[in-house]
Amino acid sequence: MKKCVLLSLIILLALLFACGNGDDENYNNEPPTQEDTNQEPNGSTPDDNDNNNDSNNETNFAEEWSWFYGASRGNTAGNVNNGGRVTHDFHQKLHYISSNQKLYSFDPVTGQTEVIYQFVSGSATHLNTFDNLLYFIHNDSGELFRYDLTENTLERLLDEDQENVFFLHRMDSRIHVLHYGTYGLEWGLYISRDNWIMSRTYNIVKFSEYGNRVLLLPENSLTLQIRDAGQGAGSNWVDFEKAHQVTDIKDYLFINFDQSYQNNVGLILETHNISGMFMYYAAKEDPLVPIKTGHIDDFSNLNYDSVYVYFLHQNTLYRFTYDTPESLEPYLVLNGNIAEVNIVNHWVYYRQHNSTVIYQVHPDTKEITTFD
Repeated sequence: MKKCVLLSLIILLALLFACGNGDDENYNNEPPTQEDTNQEPNGSTPDDNDNNNDSNNETNFAEEWSWFYGASRGNTAGNVNNGGRVTHDFHQKLHYISSNQKLYSFDPVTGQTEVIYQFVSGSATHLNTFDNLLYFIHNDSGELFRYDLTENTLERLLDEDQENVFFLHRMDSRIHVLHYGTYGLEWGLYISRDNWIMSRTYNIVKFSEYGNRVLLLPENSLTLQIRDAGQGAGSNWVDFEKAHQVTDIKDYLFINFDQSYQNNVGLILETHNISGMFMYYAAKEDPLVPIKTGHIDDFSNLNYDSVYVYFLHQNTLYRFTYDTPESLEPYLVLNGNIAEVNIVNHWVYYRQHNSTVIYQVHPDTKEITTFD
């Protein structure tokens, strides 16, 4: 009898011990819940006043700031390819907008807009920031200017024989420009606080940069050249006429390169039997992939925001993740005869033909604001 009682007590104690462990441990190996840790996903403790605020779980695209808009870029390659009338200030978290003879600053968090400079005539294109400096081209004169955002002073750069600038992009400490020089179209490197350095390439009509690489398109050519962004040294990359029977390259944009340094490039082009928007994936066996086909004149305004590749087909702005062509979707329908589309984070800006007025599309509400 005593043995039975003792055995019963042992079994009871074992059951109690197991139940106790079940309260203290997650023995199903499931991760602790938010209530268990009482922490936000980034490890911070939530504010007591926010515990019942459902809006904290909503994404506010208007205030989001992508790593792609960092301090090393004066603007994105897509924006400068499309006129560059809008850029970003990584340090101040501001947008700068050139619209209707004025330069504006815009705070996407507060919605505050301020006129920082007004031109007597003409307007600024190809805006590029560098610390407290704003570089741009005056669209009437082709002169290269630098505006000090702290001192509110304006300085004209380059000698007279180096003016007629029509393209500008800043990466790191280098200012890259295209201009009409002594020998016609010239691509040069301009060190922001000094003068030109020795690297020049002639007869270049377009360039697109990513990281330490530059893709150049010579005049009257279908061969893209790849160069070192710092020194200009490089060679021919792809002869699209020979390799893919391409007859016209209307536009192209250096998207990025992968871990094995294989380039990914967006192109609006025409072949002998098809035209439209394409991606070129250098690592693929068949690298030239059609994204959307149609008449080449209906496509324009390639852009990239580190996640999505954008392009305009007629009046519809499409987007897709760069490595997933099947993710293509119509994103926005824009009004009017669209000339240029710029993108800063999720904010879309556009200009119509025969106008210098910029329209802004709010990323959350899709409300349109005019900078006039």
